[in-house]
Amino acid sequence: MTLLRSEVQSNDGTQVSVWTSGCGRPLLIVHGAAGTHHTWEMMREHLDPYLTVTIMDRRATSGDPSSRLEMTREFEDVAAVARSLSGDLAVLGHSSGALCALGAAPLIPNLRHLLLAQYLPREMAAHLAWTFDPPTYSGVSARTVYLVGSETPEENLELRGFIKLLEKALPSFAVREIPQQGHFANFFAPQLLAAIILESIQT
Repeated sequence: MTLLRSEVQSNDGTQVSVWTSGCGRPLLIVHGAAGTHHTWEMMREHLDPYLTVTIMDRRATSGDPSSRLEMTREFEDVAAVARSLSGDLAVLGHSSGALCALGAAPLIPNLRHLLLAQYLPREMAAHLAWTFDPPTYSGVSARTVYLVGSETPEENLELRGFIKLLEKALPSFAVREIPQQGHFANFFAPQLLAAIILESIQT
């Protein structure tokens, strides 16, 4: 497996580092707040035979930790990397990376599949001053799959309530459970998660 590192310039001039390997149609992975691209490297061996896998480092992981972080800039970063990839694109966002992927979706013309690994949207919106605006997504035709670990408590009304909002806002939306997993299937069940990713973007 050959791993290539490159940089993509975002709207404000920030250089976004990406790592790419594999072959086939492109998959962009956006990590969560607690990680970097390293958090998802264990997935490559299961995805590379089928997909060209690009994992980006979010600007949240670099620079001055006390500086203000604007989510619109993070959305632009994801969109810039996505637009640098040719072909029918799939984007996977995990945890707060799912928020970044969702926010970038209207800015990505070649987006065909959007995979959102679970996060707490109400909490994230409060922390990051981001508001979900359903009309913004009326033009997003990508098939969207919300990946939810089966161990996610049913009483988690924040998560279940947001799913209802996405169902109304996105024209092609489905929920897929990851059996016997919680928030970190990429660590604990990478082969299973890879199989679900591949199945989700083949439909």
